Amino acid sequence: MSAARRKKLKRFVLDTNVWISYAINGELEWLAHYIVQNRLLIYASPLLLAEIKKVLQYARVKKLVKAPAASYMNVISAIVLLKGDIPASINSPDPDDDYVFELAISNSAKAIVCGDKPLLYWEESPIKVISKKEFEMLY
Repeated sequence: MSAARRKKLKRFVLDTNVWISYAINGELEWLAHYIVQNRLLIYASPLLLAEIKKVLQYARVKKLVKAPAASYMNVISAIVLLKGDIPASINSPDPDDDYVFELAISNSAKAIVCGDKPLLYWEESPIKVISKKEFEMLY
């Protein structure tokens, strides 16, 4: 995809908990359609994909999903633009998510889509953080 074409797309980063929610609820196909229909660009990094894969392996999550983790990872990998990991220098309320902020900021994302309340209500956030519901109602 050309740089000029990418500029016209609306950019987002979805946090792990959002991806897991879509997997558990059987909504990854809907999400893929939503992304294409609304000309969205969803960024991911190796760290983010590794975290999603790890969570999909949890026993409590395995009970809730209908397919093997590899199937979900294939779908997710097909609908994101993979970017490199960047050292995190953000001091968010959840240090484990600092890399998500770096990914979003470094790629000029419009927002991070997240379900973590401390991040949703973080007043000093350097980038907008929205809920899954807000994301779904944008377009």
